[in-house]
Amino acid sequence: MESKTVTIMSHFENVCCKQVTYNLNKDTHIVTNIKFAGGCQGNLKAVAKLCDGKKAEEICELLSSITCHGSKSGSSCAREFTKALHDSIKHGSM
Repeated sequence: MESKTVTIMSHFENVCCKQVTYNLNKDTHIVTNIKFAGGCQGNLKAVAKLCDGKKAEEICELLSSITCHGSKSGSSCAREFTKALHDSIKHGSM
């Protein structure tokens, strides 16, 4: 039987965080086991904990408008995470 959960790793540019790894259920789009590499670890641990167990679509709705003045692009680690989630669902990298 095929596993319904896949592990996805996404790399970022122009924000402090360099990478996020997470599990995504193909059927429910529930996100778990979120781990960020680089960036403001206290804040990103909080983001990971608050997002764990939520649907990817809900996470995207909550975090997609977050900006950071410390980033070169004006984006944020949280916003880049939502882009990765959106791409995983849209492009079927699951």
